[in-house]
Amino acid sequence: MEFLLLLLVLPLIWLVRLPVRVVGTVRRRPYVSAALGLGVLATVWIGFQVLSDEAGQADYAPGDATLRAMLER
Repeated sequence: MEFLLLLLVLPLIWLVRLPVRVVGTVRRRPYVSAALGLGVLATVWIGFQVLSDEAGQADYAPGDATLRAMLER
């Protein structure tokens, strides 16, 4: 049981310390902050594109009807 608790706690500690490691890397390498910023902006933009109302509203009915008509012959 203690081993399972350890398996659950170690990834949690790793995730909690992640911001500290990122800040340390940014301080040592100044261009990393620009790359991280661009990565965050790209991720947010892609997320907005995926979650927008216009996404995924394709109308397959005409093609479906055509395919059914072709298969029924």
